[in-house]
Amino acid sequence: MTDIVLLYYRRVKSHHAVVLLNLCFMLILGNVVFLVGLDRVETEDICTAVAVALHYIWLTAFFIMLADGIEFILYVVYVFHVKRCMETFLLIFTSYGK
Repeated sequence: MTDIVLLYYRRVKSHHAVVLLNLCFMLILGNVVFLVGLDRVETEDICTAVAVALHYIWLTAFFIMLADGIEFILYVVYVFHVKRCMETFLLIFTSYGK
């Protein structure tokens, strides 16, 4: 629901909204992979692939939450710091493990 609202309203393009959109996307993706892969334990390879995918998705969601916390700290400490575009990009970029 949050993804739909953030994608529908184009004027909600703050840096916090971008981080929140990435977080919601990863949480939805994690739930979908979990529900689809729940019964896919016939072979060890498929079970391992689902486990690796879930591990990566939840770890990415954790680091996006960390990036959100760091961004909140930057909002509080550097109140009048205007250019946060590159900082937000780097936080999200490193959250995905690139």
